[in-house]
Amino acid sequence: MNYYIDPNGTVYAYDDEQVAMGYPQLPMTPMTPEEVEAHIHPAPIPLTVEQVEVNRLNAYSNPVTGSDRWFSEGVRLTTMSAPQAEIDFVTNKGTLRYAEIQAENPWPVVEPE
Repeated sequence: MNYYIDPNGTVYAYDDEQVAMGYPQLPMTPMTPEEVEAHIHPAPIPLTVEQVEVNRLNAYSNPVTGSDRWFSEGVRLTTMSAPQAEIDFVTNKGTLRYAEIQAENPWPVVEPE
């Protein structure tokens, strides 16, 4: 595929047959391989602090993979006077999952103003 850009920044892609037929029409210019790569695979837009917080809260509360389920289980076991070892076991699982979720959803780097 051959990529061209017009003066307005619109990108066009033509196959070899279309190029042989006379496309693109001027004033388009061919894009460099670096420009094509950046166009096809743009850099991800960093998440905001608010977006990361929402992602973390959703992950914590996921009923299957979240950390809250383990903390709720610990509260239930405590209320039912379960053995402390059992309470500690589920609470530790919640703590580990909580840390994993935070690592999976790091806070964005905020540049000082």
